[in-house]
Amino acid sequence: MINKVLLMALFCLIISAYGNTVLRLNIDNYFTLWRILGIIFFCFTFLKYLDHIIIFIIFITYCFCLSIAYSNDLTYFYQNIVHLIYLALLFKIVFFIKIKNLPDFEKIFLRFLYGVFTFICLYLIFEYITDIHLPNLLDYPDNAPSVRAYFWNENDLAVALVFFACIITYNQNINIFYRILYNCFVMAILYYNSSKIAIISLAFFLILTCIFCFYIKIKKIYAFGFLVFSCLVIPFMISCFWEVQLKFNEEYFSLKDLLGEPIERIINLEPNKEAGSIAERTDSAIYVLTELFKTYGFGLGPGGTWLVLTFPEYELPGTLSTHNAFLQFWADFGYLFLLIYMYLFFYALRTILSRQCYVLNNIRSAAILVFPLIGLSQSGAIITNYTFWSMVYFLILADKEHVQKLFNKGFKL
Repeated sequence: MINKVLLMALFCLIISAYGNTVLRLNIDNYFTLWRILGIIFFCFTFLKYLDHIIIFIIFITYCFCLSIAYSNDLTYFYQNIVHLIYLALLFKIVFFIKIKNLPDFEKIFLRFLYGVFTFICLYLIFEYITDIHLPNLLDYPDNAPSVRAYFWNENDLAVALVFFACIITYNQNINIFYRILYNCFVMAILYYNSSKIAIISLAFFLILTCIFCFYIKIKKIYAFGFLVFSCLVIPFMISCFWEVQLKFNEEYFSLKDLLGEPIERIINLEPNKEAGSIAERTDSAIYVLTELFKTYGFGLGPGGTWLVLTFPEYELPGTLSTHNAFLQFWADFGYLFLLIYMYLFFYALRTILSRQCYVLNNIRSAAILVFPLIGLSQSGAIITNYTFWSMVYFLILADKEHVQKLFNKGFKL
């Protein structure tokens, strides 16, 4: 009974983190339910897992050195450290659930995630029909319709929906009709919200998943040839749709507009110096890279990407962040992030080439490869997208043998 009460309390803590944006008195109030309960949880568990706290202190010290070496203005550093502390608390909560429910952690947490995303999907439908939004969300003009559930904006929602697709699509125990239905529903929501990069990310993930499935199942003698063929077909498919125009909120965009021209400008460090979502995101990436190179790649420190865009020569009319999670982590943490992501990238390649049958490893690999693309959809508030991070923590802590059993037999929502 005690364990059940404790478990419910821990999941309530996670729910308060998910609802961090809406569970506050007003939009300017920093004392959210999650921030209050998170501190209480920390006080009760301070003496447990001191090794985690020591590692985190070392990490914060490293971050401080990066920040102070780059600039004396530590305003954004302090703000981001607070967010990183709460990310660490969320990890500790998920870790605590695993320790207290070791044999059933994967089953319990998956049920929780399925329940949360069922609520999200139902509320998105309700929101679309009634146009009733939860409090404290980003305000939009009447001519820019969107549905967001409890997320600050549609970018945060898009990252969570696509990342969850990485999990649910691999669960063979869920009828394939429902898996396809979820992905179609997500695609429709992303289109309605004009989350263009998120649509590309989801399409890329689904193509990647199809390649994984065929690559694992075909005979080994044909596997490498199939992989080479896939690597040739994908660029051909992209070239076929490269300049095809799609309509989003009365505007037309192509892959060339969304990816081609911005990437070319970023490589050449040639800013647009124009207003507009794509132009400003491109310019913000160029400005941040310019400052990152001044540090010889060591990093700007947490919040550095936000600080850069406050400089008079880099100010943009419509955006205050890079809208690029990969670049944000790279610019803030420098070589540390690059080394971690390179390790994960080669882990994903090794998993693919070794034709592993473990579902968890395949989910991890797909998520790693999709992250740089889906990160383009996320606003600068990636470190407060707790729904996304809880799924990341689950993938880190889950046991591959347990997930294998749950995703292939006997697990029901």
